Amino acid sequence: MFKGRIRVYLEPILDKPPFIGAATIYFPEKPDLRLKFTGLTRLANPTMINTFVHKKILEAMGMLLIKPKALCIPLDLNYKTEELNYTRTMNIFRIYVLEAEGFRSEDFRTETLSSYVAISSAKQKARTSVANNSLNPTWHQAFEMAFNDIPEQEIEFRLFNDRLIKGELLGSCRISVKELKKHTNLDMWLPLDNVAPARLHIRSQRLRLVTDRAELRKVLVGNHMSRPIQMKEFSSALLSVHVSKGKDLKLPTGNRMPTTLTEIHVGKMREQTLYSPLCIQTPDPVWKETFSFLMKDPRMEKVELVVKDNYHGSLGSISVPISRLLEARNLTITDWYELCPSEHRGAILVKLELWILVPPNGETQKAKVPSSQQPQCKDVNKRRAGPRLLVKRKLISTHYKPRRFPTAATGATEEPEQRRESNGPATFKGQLIRAARLICRACTPRR
Repeated sequence: MFKGRIRVYLEPILDKPPFIGAATIYFPEKPDLRLKFTGLTRLANPTMINTFVHKKILEAMGMLLIKPKALCIPLDLNYKTEELNYTRTMNIFRIYVLEAEGFRSEDFRTETLSSYVAISSAKQKARTSVANNSLNPTWHQAFEMAFNDIPEQEIEFRLFNDRLIKGELLGSCRISVKELKKHTNLDMWLPLDNVAPARLHIRSQRLRLVTDRAELRKVLVGNHMSRPIQMKEFSSALLSVHVSKGKDLKLPTGNRMPTTLTEIHVGKMREQTLYSPLCIQTPDPVWKETFSFLMKDPRMEKVELVVKDNYHGSLGSISVPISRLLEARNLTITDWYELCPSEHRGAILVKLELWILVPPNGETQKAKVPSSQQPQCKDVNKRRAGPRLLVKRKLISTHYKPRRFPTAATGATEEPEQRRESNGPATFKGQLIRAARLICRACTPRR
């Protein structure tokens, strides 16, 4: 059984047939997949097979249809789907996790609250260091995140209490990418659910994408200076690789037509095109796919493209140093590249674009969280830091003066309510009450 929500966007609107430029299809969240095996598969371990097949199917769908991935189908043959920015990354943010406040001493003990923040969105994850023994923890750390233009993307912040084996979840909050895109500098407090009135202080920067090579040196120096606050090393440039098509692709042996795809390698990152009807058993495949890569220092990097046949394997590869892009006009190169090794195996058309990531200038804007994004603060499932001894008030003698406790908000002392209890009757219940009073008197320190 297969169950899930799927979204279809039809845009842009054109003034001539077919009136729609492209259809964009994707799943907003992972679909629910349930498998039922029949026949000989019942003889094997059904749990093991189910888990393995379920994982592989979702991985294949995640490469194509699960957010942040999307499938763009051009309905107009002259329309370029890369103009929608659904398949390539063009929004780069630096998220600063600054501090948290609002944890009450009645719910947590200072010596037992050592917290950290985990940040996640789609396949991007990071976490701060641990702020030990504090009801008002501070981190002042930053993380870099990249997004395309697919709607309804969010960043989730989860606050954990550090434990020996597994962290205990204290609360969480979310912020939409659409809200972050409205501001270049944004400073805001996000309320944490289930731990009211606690809240998290974050700041975001939307980086500018420029094609001025002179900015690269300034960016590298700035990234080096801010290294102590970085959860992961900041990037200085964004590389876009558009694999368009191939021509005269040949297998080393035989006369069979190749069925090809292209793998792109940049450092430890790897992406690949998909098999489509336009690249099956043809020497002139058409891929038209775009991929984006964040780079630490483009002067030291290179991009490698490997063309593979579905059955034979590698047909050849090309390697382009990114330093060549820094010398090109507008940091862009569009060219046909012959596949290596030396014998003629064909060529592929590739467009390489480079942008320098420049932090924004200007004042930071403070904003309130929209009501639609504020979590509902519920005082449920709270776990106290440790057990506390509670004594029923009716067992406390009138001569016992209870201690005064400071309130969390004002720091003033609070006078607990005192109630007088008359002596109970000469019954077994009355004897228990008198015995409890004697124990309270003996345990109470004399002043």
